[in-house]
Amino acid sequence: MKIVVTVHTYWPARNGVQYVTQYLCEGLSAKGHDVTVITTVSNPNIVCEEIHNNVKIIRAYLKTRYSFINKGVTSYRKLVLDNARDADVVINCCVQSPNNNVLLPILKDIPAFKMLYMHGMHSFDLKSDEKADLRYRAWHIFMNIRWSLFYHFNAKNFNQYDALVDIHETSPAINYLKSLGVAADGYIINNAVEDFDIVEVTEQDKQKYPILGGRFLLNVSNFTPRKNQLTLVDSFWAVKKRNNVKLVLIGGASDYCDDLKKKINEIGMDEEVLIYENQEREITRKFIKNCLCGVMSSRFEVYPIFLCEVINCGHPYISTDVGCVRDIPGGEIVSSAEELTKMMERMINDDTHRKELGSVGKEFAQAYLSQSSKIDQLESILQRGIRRAWDDK
Repeated sequence: MKIVVTVHTYWPARNGVQYVTQYLCEGLSAKGHDVTVITTVSNPNIVCEEIHNNVKIIRAYLKTRYSFINKGVTSYRKLVLDNARDADVVINCCVQSPNNNVLLPILKDIPAFKMLYMHGMHSFDLKSDEKADLRYRAWHIFMNIRWSLFYHFNAKNFNQYDALVDIHETSPAINYLKSLGVAADGYIINNAVEDFDIVEVTEQDKQKYPILGGRFLLNVSNFTPRKNQLTLVDSFWAVKKRNNVKLVLIGGASDYCDDLKKKINEIGMDEEVLIYENQEREITRKFIKNCLCGVMSSRFEVYPIFLCEVINCGHPYISTDVGCVRDIPGGEIVSSAEELTKMMERMINDDTHRKELGSVGKEFAQAYLSQSSKIDQLESILQRGIRRAWDDK
């Protein structure tokens, strides 16, 4: 098959959508398919084409402002059409990404089998612990209006897709589009994780990152208000019996990260809370493999890869009640900063509880989270869809 994939971030960017898209694309390429990924850049000087792990990557210019398209729409649409005309399959990743939103009106001009890989959607519900934040409530109301209008206005365009894919059974995204009259077939392809068995911490690693030889709680995610790492810091500060356990935060540099550093300094936790920015993936894997417990205080998630990686390594996790986290075995769900503090303390000091949860999560990961099974599942869906399209002709 010739497969064209559009996605807003791809290698060497690091986030959940990039991670899933990359292992699927590279997996399909390894099976002999011709895979082209079209991703976007905001700087016209870094537009390029390159090959990475046998996947062709086209970096196209498309500039956004306040999450709305600002420049480059015409040339971007032409680029996608030119690549899609002789493709067997076109996969658009993320239902609300600006780079895919501008493609909705031209879907009718693409003859290939068309798939929307959704990765969830905007949550119209407001979490109870956020109702007191007036600024967040105002923002959430605005986003509810924006995305409600977007979906209703584009219902006919969404009907151009032949298949919809989401990443967990509890996600409302596919049913929401079905309620708007979208007739495409719906599928669930759960996320997956890479093999951590070969990951090892060397003495050189411990010299550079001494905490790798100690005990630590870990959070790996972008430094943004939505990931809410400030709550992790506050909750860890309130833990009475830390027993030399530290909190490690790994993510990309940002203004929010600067706020975190300021907070950590103000409360005198510079030695207890460690921040590592813009780390190589291989180093991040070493931290995940060797952590005591994964911790997450996000305000919004769909199916967090980080927690899947944590349980795949035999560790438990603590998380706020977001997305489908309740359906990931091997962890504890908390609903407040106070509960997060209590559970951190228990994970630090109760070895039996921690190991029991880790064993449950590890068993689930081995049974259901292999990347090869998800690649096979996607390939099968695409092949069946193409055959059906030919039969209809």
